[in-house]
Amino acid sequence: MLITKFNVWWILELSRSTPEVLSELQRRHGNPEFIRSPGLVLGFTERSAAMATEPSLVELRRLPSRARIQKTSSHTMESRTTQNILQIFETIRLRPDGDLFESVGKARLATQMQRWIDGGERIKMVLPAFPFKSPNTHNKVLGALPDRAEEIALNNLEDFCCKIDNIYPAGAEIVIFGDGRVFSDLLGVSDEDVASYTRELKKTSQAMGHTHITFCGLEDFMVPVEGEPLGTTLVKGITSNLNLEDPMERKTYQGFRKFVLEDQRHVFDGLNGGKKMSRKLVDQECGRIAKAMLVRNAAFSSLGDSLFPGAIRLSIHAHLNDGPKYGIDILGTSNGNRTITPWHCVIVEDSFGIQAVKREQVDLDKYELVSKHGRPWGFRPKGQSNRKSSAMYYRIECTKEEEPLCR
Repeated sequence: MLITKFNVWWILELSRSTPEVLSELQRRHGNPEFIRSPGLVLGFTERSAAMATEPSLVELRRLPSRARIQKTSSHTMESRTTQNILQIFETIRLRPDGDLFESVGKARLATQMQRWIDGGERIKMVLPAFPFKSPNTHNKVLGALPDRAEEIALNNLEDFCCKIDNIYPAGAEIVIFGDGRVFSDLLGVSDEDVASYTRELKKTSQAMGHTHITFCGLEDFMVPVEGEPLGTTLVKGITSNLNLEDPMERKTYQGFRKFVLEDQRHVFDGLNGGKKMSRKLVDQECGRIAKAMLVRNAAFSSLGDSLFPGAIRLSIHAHLNDGPKYGIDILGTSNGNRTITPWHCVIVEDSFGIQAVKREQVDLDKYELVSKHGRPWGFRPKGQSNRKSSAMYYRIECTKEEEPLCR
């Protein structure tokens, strides 16, 4: 069943005693064939000419014998479409403690969606995400390029949009607004690694036949200054207004500190060839990087708002969901209050299902590394590395602690 902004719904009684009804339908729809049965009611939609020229049957029920033609406004039907899309959104949204989606965010999101539907346009959503693989290949990830974790996440996003297509023909799209160049220099990731990750991510999405996902990044909208990281250019001239007394800002800051401590553990421990750092120096470095990330994150968020006005703002983190940001679970984690992202984990598959874990958590006595596209891809039980996976989309058990509230 397809509903578009062109729809005009009719509820009518088709009987031999209502020739004026048939005449009106013939005038509006050409000359469709009708079932002439007293009391049999058919609902027709007038579909866009680009999709069909004949009305399509969407409802079959019985009404009282003297039913009249009733025209239901397109806005009413589109509101019904919005509610159906919200039900789909419920399947991927995060549900943190103190979640305000039902009381506040749901109505706000519905209003945003309705604007796109009123215009008959594709619903645009923006997701700042997929920056680069964690540089910590000792403890967290397999390498610098996308692997099975990214495949699963992209498939889940595509599947979400396809479900919207089924009830709203104009469909939906997700713009992945890559934030790699926003933070890369702070975490020791080169521009080349960011570019390679993004390039392979696009190839992965294309190879899987995705049609609802597009990619862009900071580098697509800013002119680089020689010798200066784009993240620095982004915040040049911006006065830092950090207020760590604010509960939410402090929580975000603490989340960033915790994230940096884990992501840079290989550096702090001297595993990259450097000298092991003292606890005091590690604490200072985590604080410095976390504050810089806060400022850049705010600037990047503002840039996204100006570049994609009206777009629905998705996030990989567990916000309170009161709007304008809504947290979603791109990997299918088992706990709605915690999330794990594909660029901070590895995928392990066994007879019990799929897990997203840190690399250091994989039991190498039981599991072996599987490669794909000439690079590490994930883990399977030993002796099963050549077995094809039976599923495209997965629910994944989350074993990682909550990540910082940001983006």
